[in-house]
Amino acid sequence: MPALKKGGLYFMAYKIVIIGANAAGMSAAMEAKRENSDYGITVFEKSPYASYGACPMPYYISGRIDDHRKLFAREVSYFEEKGIEMKIKTEVIEINTRDKKVVYIEKGQQKEMSYDKLLIATGSKARHLPFEKEAQNSFNLVKLEDALAIKEYLKDNQIKKAVVIGGGYIGVEVADSFRELGIQTSVVEMFQMLAAFDNDIVDPIRERAKDFGNVDIYENTGVKDIVYSEGKAQKVILDNGKELPTDILIISAGVVPDTKLAQDAGIKTAKNGAIIVNKRMQTSNHNIFAAGDCALIYNMLLDDFVYLPLGTNANRAGKAVGKNFEHPKSEVRIMGNSMLELFGLEMGNVGISEKMAKNKNMNVVVETAKIRIKPGYFSKDSILMKFVADKYSGTLIGVQMVGDSSVHDKINQVAGLIYNRMKVQDIEDIDMGYHPVLSTLWDPIILMARKITKKLEVR
Repeated sequence: MPALKKGGLYFMAYKIVIIGANAAGMSAAMEAKRENSDYGITVFEKSPYASYGACPMPYYISGRIDDHRKLFAREVSYFEEKGIEMKIKTEVIEINTRDKKVVYIEKGQQKEMSYDKLLIATGSKARHLPFEKEAQNSFNLVKLEDALAIKEYLKDNQIKKAVVIGGGYIGVEVADSFRELGIQTSVVEMFQMLAAFDNDIVDPIRERAKDFGNVDIYENTGVKDIVYSEGKAQKVILDNGKELPTDILIISAGVVPDTKLAQDAGIKTAKNGAIIVNKRMQTSNHNIFAAGDCALIYNMLLDDFVYLPLGTNANRAGKAVGKNFEHPKSEVRIMGNSMLELFGLEMGNVGISEKMAKNKNMNVVVETAKIRIKPGYFSKDSILMKFVADKYSGTLIGVQMVGDSSVHDKINQVAGLIYNRMKVQDIEDIDMGYHPVLSTLWDPIILMARKITKKLEVR
């Protein structure tokens, strides 16, 4: 770490190495350059692609995004112009924590690079089923390479039927994309579909999927086996004996942290393999940080570290790491905010659900209501809202929504209320605007706060 002179003062020029060139890694690299343009930063990425959005991949498959290049936030050349060394298609195979070096393979040659600070942003990988086999028509959807392969297979083959194993965010979004392409699709989920939401909030999604007619959803149903023939998955056999023929199979059974590199280096990990960090995203080795789908993250409402692999969390954590390389000071606190658009409806949740509150024996009150978002003479659009608040203090701790429109705006509004620990009995005092074309006289958030306040047992 050489000393450089700038403006008459000497400072230490850090050498920063980042493993992983997507959400967390590139957010950290750019933020570090903003902190100190003299940092030496090298980013390693073993795949051919860097700085792309994984969340929009289902919409590339459906054709709503017509070119995969639109998924890239920045070109590699952009980062290089900012003074960041980008080593694409270059795999780090070892972290030597004693000598503070990484060992990597570049164009077939093994090399080493020293670091002062290191960020592990290796992401996640697909969770595989015990009876899953490689097949021409069987895919996961975690990386851009997966999306490109699915798109190519759809183009080259006549696909009439699809099976998606896994009813989480990605699985249901892929099913919706296949629906738009006119493919008869079955979704198989061992538990509740979209399990991050309470069951009653998922009901409108189920109803809308049924209305479309070309999506069948099997919940609380396991997969007994997958039948393969001639190099392809031919059908999926459910645990109730039902057989689902398929022309294409998407296995979306969740992800697991990709942390073998960290584990081999002696960095502490949780039971699920995610890297254990503090609020500043430092690992058990204070010179090494971890962020994104490979690491835990602090949930301020649960006062605990959780594994929640979302792009927003990865970007937020990466940005904090970029500030923390030299002087760790920026803490990451999430609440678990996510949004979806499925079958023409919007969904959103933030904070603690009723289901989660019950599992943790929390004393809460819950209010659920369907509320119009505009006057009836202009629109019949409505949102099904669910508020969860502390039974005694009235502090709002969780909100879920599903509706025709405006969910993305409303969920972010209540996120601010939850973040600032507002009590539902005080929300009514917020001065929210009104216009007869744009909104109802009383904002839906105000109306929900009034309703749930009546259930409190304020001490």
